Amino acid sequence: MTDCPLMVTKADNSSEVFDRTKLMHGLIIACAKRHIAPSQLEQIADEIENSARNNTKNEISSREIGSLVMQHLAKIDVVAYIRFASVYKKFDSIQEFSDIVKGLSS
Repeated sequence: MTDCPLMVTKADNSSEVFDRTKLMHGLIIACAKRHIAPSQLEQIADEIENSARNNTKNEISSREIGSLVMQHLAKIDVVAYIRFASVYKKFDSIQEFSDIVKGLSS
């Protein structure tokens, strides 16, 4: 019996097969020029992928993946978190960005 591929449901409701390379790319961009070991990024990707695969549906939304990435980055590096959040959240105003930063300091 073959395992079902892990599917990702995107914001436009289309689906695609989970691509760990895309996840790593997002992490690498967010963490550029930060003192974060590549092994830490691999561990984050492992934990997110394992969490998604342990889901009985074999499907996860891109929104859930983004939230998991933000949770992990918030724990290890605030700058990387803000970088990722600025792309993931698609801020429409400086106020939205400011609210995220304020939330980190509370």
